[in-house]
Amino acid sequence: MSDAIEWMIELSISAGHEKEIEKLLNGMATVIQAQETGTEVWSWSRSEDGKTVSVHERYSDENAVMTHLTNFGEFADRFLAALTPKRFIVLADPSSKLREALAGFGPTYFVPKGGFAR
Repeated sequence: MSDAIEWMIELSISAGHEKEIEKLLNGMATVIQAQETGTEVWSWSRSEDGKTVSVHERYSDENAVMTHLTNFGEFADRFLAALTPKRFIVLADPSSKLREALAGFGPTYFVPKGGFAR
């Protein structure tokens, strides 16, 4: 298929952080778009009840993911204080190195078996 790594992560908004989520995530999107050329998609959505967000990310390859994870350090404290991972679905069969890097988020891996992307 491709070398792309894609995931969806669903996160609960922590009590007291509801109002800052939009500023935090839009700020992240701005920095990621400017600094990470290997990030093909980074978008977020909020549930209708306002209690959960979903972040969709797609990277050109594992090197792009590792760059993103390094850069995530700038936001990690604020992100993890405001959001608690509920479900993390990775649509790829990454290397053991990348699996180790993602392990703290408790991912479930779905290995692509067919289809196409344009």
